[in-house]
Amino acid sequence: MRISYVKALKLNQPHMVLTYYPSPKGTPLILDNINPHILSAGEREDLIPVYSFNGTTLWLARTRSTELKAGLVDDIKPWQVLRSRVELELNIPSEDN
Repeated sequence: MRISYVKALKLNQPHMVLTYYPSPKGTPLILDNINPHILSAGEREDLIPVYSFNGTTLWLARTRSTELKAGLVDDIKPWQVLRSRVELELNIPSEDN
């Protein structure tokens, strides 16, 4: 599963959806609060993928059907800052301790 940042064409704005990959190279299913039906990414022509991420990795969308692994989320400074803020607010011990 990944969180995907997309452009919602009908709304003409950025949007986030949950994507489920039944297999690593498979076409993801999209869970979205805009459309109540769970459809494959190929059936969602109203969305343009920008990037997706899970707990460890970030991918950049190159086209509707191809993506490029951009790196590990721990290497991305804004992600590190966000995680630190969440850990502080929730009083979660950091992984470094």
